[in-house]
Parts: sequence; C-alpha cells; structure tokens
Amino acid sequence: ILTGYRNTIFYAVLGTAINMLMTIAIAYPLSKKNFRGRGILTVMCMITMFFSGGTIPTYLLIRGIGIYDTIWALVLPGVVSTYNILLIRNYFYGLPDAMEEAAKIDGASDVDVLIRIFAPLSVPMMCTIGIMTFIGKWNEWLPSLLYLGATNKSLWTAQYVLRQMLRDMQTLFGNAAGGSVVNAPLIAAKNAAIVVVVLPLIVISPVLHKYFAKGLTSGSVKG
Repeated sequence: ILTGYRNTIFYAVLGTAINMLMTIAIAYPLSKKNFRGRGILTVMCMITMFFSGGTIPTYLLIRGIGIYDTIWALVLPGVVSTYNILLIRNYFYGLPDAMEEAAKIDGASDVDVLIRIFAPLSVPMMCTIGIMTFIGKWNEWLPSLLYLGATNKSLWTAQYVLRQMLRDMQTLFGNAAGGSVVNAPLIAAKNAAIVVVVLPLIVISPVLHKYFAKGLTSGSVKG
C-alpha cells in the first residue's frame, strides 16, 4: 500500500504539472486573434471532446511508441484536456490587451508576456485545472490494469493495489457459506479502502476550494 501511495502521488503530481504546462502553452496562442490557423486548431482540439480512438487503439499506440509497462504509460495518456484548454483560453480572453501592449512596448517577447504577466494573473485558473487533473489522476486504476505487466507490481497505484486486495478477499470469502461472520471482513476491508483512497483528497480540498470556485467562475465567461 505504501508503494502504491508513493506511485500515485508521483503520477498525480507529474501528470498535473505536465497538464498545466501543456495547457497554458496551447491556450495562450489560441487566445490571440492575430494567430493564423487559430480557428482550425480550435476545431481540431474540440473534436477530441466528442470522439476518441477508444481503449484498444490507445493500448496499441502505447505499445507502439514503447512506453508500455513504464511510468509514462500511466502519466501521458489523457494528460492534456481540451476542456482545460478552453477554460484557460477564455480566461486569457478576459485579460486587458493594454497589459500585453505595454509589455511589448518595453521590449517583452510573447514568452515574457506569458511567463511574467499572464501566468501570474491566471493562478486561480491554474489552481482549478490543477485540482481537477490531480483528482482525475489520483482516482485512476484502469491504466495500471491495461498498461502494466501483471508482474510489475512496483508501479501499481494505490487504487489498483486496493482493488487487487479486495478482489483477493472476495475470492477467499466468496466460496464460504454466507452470513455476517463471513461477510464482515470483506465489508470492513471495503470501508477501509474507501477511507484510505479518499482521505488525502478530503484533507487538501478545503485548502484549495476557494481557488477552484474562483477559477471556474473567472474562466466561464469572457470579459
């Protein structure tokens, strides 16, 4: 369980960091009206919200690019979300153009404007994206089943470890006679598993809730 916890924290933190970096890098140029091809790229991004390759093509792709049975198979799939891109893009829409114009008059490049002006002002939105991505990565257990070898237990997430434990207990107690005495260990294990998985999120949620609410509100409308 401790190894699974360590893996889950690592995957969630790394996946969240990559998601925020890639989301901002894509959303910033898409928020510029003078960016050529902005409309086409936006449509291409939005298509992925309604259509996906599915589980089997994703599995074949992961094996084809050589990241099967590695940590990247649990981090990279789904690391960029079109929904998050649209949120941060709309947030950039609402920032005054005068700030960017003043910075460019002083000699700032687009990268400088993004890092020194837009990124600091978008902290609430970045926290929102970070919370949603972190929770999504934290709750994942299916990638461990699909993209890791059966014997590579050192890379399992805490959720998948607990699932395997519950499945083993179900197998052990399922063949016995029914009754409260037999069912009690399995029910207690399920309750304990819920607490173990949810407790860290309960601890951090009150601290980050204000950023989450403010970020969603700020990115929902333009201006």
